[in-house]
Amino acid sequence: MNKRLEVLDSLRGFFCLLIIFEHYSPLYIPDSFYKFPLIRHSYIVVDFFFVLSGFIITLKYQSYLNNFKNLFTFYKKRVFRLYPLLLITSTSVLVFEFFSNIYLRSFKNSPDSSIELFNRFLNDVLLVNSTSIFGDRAMNIPSWSISAEFICYMVFGIIFLFVNTKKSNYNHSILFLITFALLISSIYYDSFFSTYRLGFLRGLYSYFLGSLFSFAYSSKIKINGLFQIPLMFLFFFSFFLMSSESQIIIKLLGVALPVFFGITIIVLLKSVGIFTYILKHSYLKNIGVISFSIYLNHFLIVLVIPRFTFQILNVTNNTFFQILVFIFCPLIIIFISKFTNKHIEIRLNNYLRKKFNS
Repeated sequence: MNKRLEVLDSLRGFFCLLIIFEHYSPLYIPDSFYKFPLIRHSYIVVDFFFVLSGFIITLKYQSYLNNFKNLFTFYKKRVFRLYPLLLITSTSVLVFEFFSNIYLRSFKNSPDSSIELFNRFLNDVLLVNSTSIFGDRAMNIPSWSISAEFICYMVFGIIFLFVNTKKSNYNHSILFLITFALLISSIYYDSFFSTYRLGFLRGLYSYFLGSLFSFAYSSKIKINGLFQIPLMFLFFFSFFLMSSESQIIIKLLGVALPVFFGITIIVLLKSVGIFTYILKHSYLKNIGVISFSIYLNHFLIVLVIPRFTFQILNVTNNTFFQILVFIFCPLIIIFISKFTNKHIEIRLNNYLRKKFNS
């Protein structure tokens, strides 16, 4: 990977760790932790994932998508890269849900029926849980964004195939018009920070903003590293703004945050400052490498470990042990994610690409 882009991978890894805590049950965490804005509203970083994806995919594939064969190869690569882990993690959650319905029923608040579990699983594996086609539900909760990501790939591939086959000189203008149309649609349907119902629209808006910012990266502009400091301050401040619960502020953030993330990407890549030095740390880079596994693995772990500790083992549910388990969960997730990254993301991906000539 390009050395500069490794900084973005590290940032994605850090954001994936934030998402872990957002899905943590309030029953097993001190109230002050649970309500802290950086944890309570960490779902806003998912927009960064979409922006970054649009940014990187555009840099890599904008010229490649010039015929139907390359378009099909592009789609295959995306499926081989993302789908196997999605299928395995959603199946794991399904197995756990069935098992707990039979053997741990007293430890569940409201167990879902087998039909409901099957419908949730179907939503995941058909990649439609960022829409309301089969209802607002998912098996592995974070997988809605993978559904939205695949929809972004489908639309992106078709658009760039059209642009490249027509040999258009108006790539920037076309992308701008598409992004503007997606913004208007997002405002009209109020899709900002949506997940199951309109998550795909949220994803498309952020993804195509990322595509637009990829053109800025190709320019020769240089940025002073001091700009990194106010950007990071504004980022953390946005979490506290979300806590205001003002619908006007939340909608404004829905519009502005993807733009902010795009600007942040450019600043980090075009400058050298305190945060680029931090993000180049080997630990964060290693977390960035396994960030996709962390993202899809974490939900089952934060669902099972606290319940097992406090309900099955009957450990005293006090602040000390809550914090201990709260710290322990990410360590387990990182350990498992190293395994799934190596054997599913990399090894299985390589096998599928060789087998299907991709």
